[in-house]
Amino acid sequence: MIEDDENKRTSVPLLRDSYMVGRREGCTVRLTERNISRDHCRITRRNDGTGYTLEDTTSYNGVYVNGIRIDGVQELVHGDLVQIGDYRIILQDDSVGDATIPTEPQSNLSAKTTQPLGNTARAASLLERPHRLVMLVGPTPGAEFSLEQPRLSVGRAEDCIISINHNSVSRLHCEIHDLGEGRFEIVDKESANGVRVNGADLRRGIIEEGDLIELGDVRFKFIGRGQVFVPGATDSQQLTAIADRQLSSPPEGGRSSLLVPLVFLFCVVLIGAIVLGLLLRARAARLASQPEENNPELRLLSEIKQACDTGDCDAARARLNLADGSPLRGSTLHREIENRWAESQFKRVEQEPDVAKAKTIVEQVERNTLVSEALRRRANEWIAALDGTPTATTPDQLPSVVKVTSDAGRTQKSDFDRASELAVAGSKREARDVLYQKVVSGKASADETRLLRGICKDTGDRECLNEVKKAPR
Repeated sequence: MIEDDENKRTSVPLLRDSYMVGRREGCTVRLTERNISRDHCRITRRNDGTGYTLEDTTSYNGVYVNGIRIDGVQELVHGDLVQIGDYRIILQDDSVGDATIPTEPQSNLSAKTTQPLGNTARAASLLERPHRLVMLVGPTPGAEFSLEQPRLSVGRAEDCIISINHNSVSRLHCEIHDLGEGRFEIVDKESANGVRVNGADLRRGIIEEGDLIELGDVRFKFIGRGQVFVPGATDSQQLTAIADRQLSSPPEGGRSSLLVPLVFLFCVVLIGAIVLGLLLRARAARLASQPEENNPELRLLSEIKQACDTGDCDAARARLNLADGSPLRGSTLHREIENRWAESQFKRVEQEPDVAKAKTIVEQVERNTLVSEALRRRANEWIAALDGTPTATTPDQLPSVVKVTSDAGRTQKSDFDRASELAVAGSKREARDVLYQKVVSGKASADETRLLRGICKDTGDRECLNEVKKAPR
């Protein structure tokens, strides 16, 4: 006897030795719902002809006999209830007697107790079960609550007919009213977390077989009269025990407890950075120690260094093209080449008659972070000297381009011209500094002395005027 989810019944006499049950065309017993596998199960007559066996042929949703999922081959006897997806099948042996599907329930199921399905139960007792709620998520997943009374109170209070011990459920959360003919109404009793039916918030609504009902964090499924609850794939995942909700605000000292994992995370990142640096340095050293024929970049660096040793460092360095991620970038050999190049730039400056070009050359050295600190400091002193504010301690440390030497044939603005340009530009203090020492020491020309005297008058520098008056002629 086969019954579908709309309570339509079909009687199939067992005349063959084997029956394939499934959704595929060609199955002996074809069931068309989507929760039936193509080849779901097989019913086979025993060799002695005294009964039948049932075998699950690796179906997706499984086969249940009297509420228990079978594994492999299961013996069937008169009155057994087989649950396959949305279908219920009852085995009836005419030689024993008829097993009929009862129309009126005779269950004594309590609203507050869970009714386990024993493995000796038969179809008659299973199909007598009343309308009920099955807890999917909550403190006691799998618990069943009968809906036999005309009005049921549901809440956390112990005096509720359906008592749910979870703090997301209000003391009196809702009521369920029996409207007759299998229809029930659920009414929210101003609960804190509300009532949801199939994901929709409701203050009042009708619930039917298969509906999912949520009260706070607790979730139920409505199982109709005579239906055997067989958890599908979704229900099986939802059968979960949950504890009470955590406090929404952190306990005292929560900030300090949060600080601990942050400090730990910082330490992990710091250690990781140190280890990564050591690995990169080790890799660079390993690559530098490899034979040149196995490392094109190392071979190129060696060739450039040799060219620098022979005096052609500027042209050789132009060939340098290390990749950004190259472990040889910044290596000892690379820095040595940059230092050789810097020294060659200082020699170029001494031969450069144009002050602007000379300054550009030494600025390139000063900006190169791979050049040694001593050479970069030397470049900085040369830049200051080229700007007219020398900082070197002795004349030998200054670039010769700032000295006016006729034998080299170089041209350089005189101190008078430089001071005049600065004064016209409004930088009279800098113009004063250009001429002051020269005038005071008696080495200035008459024009330079007159220019300095005028600058001192314009700036109101009486001390400067007195020194100019005392200066030797």
